Amino acid sequence: YPFRLKTQPRSCGNRKLELECDDENNRTIFPMKYGNFYVQHISYSDGTIQLLDVSLGNDNCSIPHSSYPWYNPFAKKLYLYPTTPDLSIMFLVNCTTQINDSWVYINAFRCTNTPSPRPCYLYFLDGETANSDFHESCRIEAQVPIMLANITGLSTSDIYRKLLTGFQIAWFSYDDDNWILNRLLWLAILLPYALVTYIRGNLTFFLGGSSLSRFIGAPSKGTQIICVAITGKAPPFTMKVY
Repeated sequence: YPFRLKTQPRSCGNRKLELECDDENNRTIFPMKYGNFYVQHISYSDGTIQLLDVSLGNDNCSIPHSSYPWYNPFAKKLYLYPTTPDLSIMFLVNCTTQINDSWVYINAFRCTNTPSPRPCYLYFLDGETANSDFHESCRIEAQVPIMLANITGLSTSDIYRKLLTGFQIAWFSYDDDNWILNRLLWLAILLPYALVTYIRGNLTFFLGGSSLSRFIGAPSKGTQIICVAITGKAPPFTMKVY
């Protein structure tokens, strides 16, 4: 528990956490709303699961295209959350214009045998990239999870070396019979990650950037406000962007 296979009885595991079998590659897949991930390891003693973007397993030139939604409760009575503040997201952006001599844009192509001329240019951007640094010719393809707090200054090979190790998340399940205790436990688990995110967000905001990349699908201009609330029957950690 809480994972299950489609072939198991419906009473087994959580139906929102149903794993699939990739018979062709003899691997287990964890399908999510914004992409699929290979299951590298599950530790029931630690309550953690290690995942790898399926896109990265295609060949040595493949590019990650799966996103992980950080902030939404994944299923009733169960939440998925990062195991460390160093687990962050980076943007994969698709640009119609080649961007040269930029420390912000890191080439996402790791092979030299790409089509010529290229139909597009793919780059990695750190998840804390300021809105002003997004080129007008670029659009976001994915928000890719990576076990690094920041990718600024890294090379393409550095990023792929880290991506291929996968990333780890944990699950937390609760019982309505112990509502207060379970909420307190959930807050204790979430608090370190929330504090780090809050501090990073404020530092980035006051330095002229935007730290909301982890909570919204694309950069946008204008005023952005995050409200964090602890309520009754609502999820214990709720974020709204206005």
